[in-house]
Amino acid sequence: MSEVELSFVMPAYNEGDSIEGVIDTLDRVVKDTRLRYEAAVVDDGSIDSTRVKAVEYANGNEQVRVIGYDRNAGKGYASELPYPEG
Repeated sequence: MSEVELSFVMPAYNEGDSIEGVIDTLDRVVKDTRLRYEAAVVDDGSIDSTRVKAVEYANGNEQVRVIGYDRNAGKGYASELPYPEG
C-alpha cells in the first residue's frame, strides 16, 4: 500500500453480528474521499465471531487489517502500541 493519509482504529468486542457492516460502511465512506487510508480492527478478546468475520473482510480488502487480543482488556488498551498480531 502507498503512503497512508488517514488511519482508523476500530476497537471491537463481541460485534460479530455487525462488524462486517461497520467495516464496509467505513470503507465506502472513506473511498469516496479518495484518501489513502488504513483501518485496523482491534478485536478485544471477543468470544463470538467478531475476529473471524473481520479477518474474512480484511482478506478481500488490503486497507483493512485485524489485530486481536486473547483476553478482553478494554477499548483504551486497543490504541496502545505495539500491536500483537492475531
